[in-house]
Order: sequence, then structure tokens, then C-alpha cells
Amino acid sequence: MGIESAWDAVLTLMDAWLDEEASERIKKDIREIPGLIELEDLKLRKSGLVVFGEAIVEVEGETDLKRVELLSEDIKTAVKKEVENLEHITVHAKPVHRKNLRLAIPILDKNDLQAKPSEHLGKAPYFLFVEIEEGRVGSWEILENLSSNSEKKEA
Repeated sequence: MGIESAWDAVLTLMDAWLDEEASERIKKDIREIPGLIELEDLKLRKSGLVVFGEAIVEVEGETDLKRVELLSEDIKTAVKKEVENLEHITVHAKPVHRKNLRLAIPILDKNDLQAKPSEHLGKAPYFLFVEIEEGRVGSWEILENLSSNSEKKEA
């Protein structure tokens, strides 16, 4: 019993968090917050009688600061539900890293992926649509721009 008490005291002095079950419940609650794409990491540490935390989350790319602030409050509420003596939690919000992209490139000819790009979006005779999958070119196709010869409208 003395060794167990000493071990707990040493871990507390090292700012360790011992309650893995509570940590898993907190992570589950955070992952259910609307607008949050992914919980990348959650660290909690006990310092004496209080607990400090840090969460790293991914949010939708163009989220404004007000939305990030609201998400931070939701995360704090989720942690406080399990940790009554939470003193402070820092939330680092990062824009989500997209793995797949679809690009449209105006081009002058139908020379596959070697086609010359057009300098004018509206007058380009063709568009090259490319799927980028995890940093590599996936599928692609060339479509004719049916409006390339249209007359410009005057305002």
C-alpha cells in the first residue's frame, strides 16, 4: 500500500494523468462536437489538486475565429464533464488537411497531361479536370469549353 501511494505521489509530481477510462470518455465526447473534423491529440496533466489540458483538433478549412472560440468552449465543457477540477485547457485548432483535391485547369489543346495552359479562363477551348489523391495524380479528363467562343456581355 505504501509503494502504491508513493507511486501515485511520484506520478502526480511528474504531472501524469492516471485515469485512462475518463480520458477515453472525454475523447469520445469531443469527437461528437459538431464542426470538429478530428481530435488529433488530447493531453491532460494533474498538477497538485488541479488539472491542465491541451487538445489539438482539426476544423473545416475556412472556419472563422468566432467559430474556433465556440468549439474551444464546447471542448472545455466536454472535459469539465469528466474533470471537475479542470483549471485550464488550451485548444489548438488547425485547418483540416485535405487528402483529395479536384482541379480544373484551362488549357489550349487536348494533349493529355502535357497540354499547354491557357492564360484566359473564359476563352480557353478546353478544361483539364484532375483528381489529386494523397499528393498523386489520379484520374483526369479533358472537356471542351462550350462557351469559349461566346460573345462578351456588356454591362
